[in-house]
Amino acid sequence: MISLAEFEVIDFAPEYRDAIRQLNYEWLQKYFFVEESDVLQLNDPENEILGKGGAIYYVKHKKTIVATASLMKKAENIYELSKMAVT
Repeated sequence: MISLAEFEVIDFAPEYRDAIRQLNYEWLQKYFFVEESDVLQLNDPENEILGKGGAIYYVKHKKTIVATASLMKKAENIYELSKMAVT
């Protein structure tokens, strides 16, 4: 059995930059499709998500990123839960 204590939620960090793209592409290609807006946001998360007032979170299991989710700022105090993926 896996314990929740083995998982850690962390903020975006440059060393995990590619994880948001890899996990989301894996998820989108399997269950949906990759849209142009996905490509833009996932290839440049610093500008397209963080730079626009959003946030990116990861779930780390041991030394591996296994999930990600983003908050996209839509308006003052309004965020959309976006770019969620779990491997």
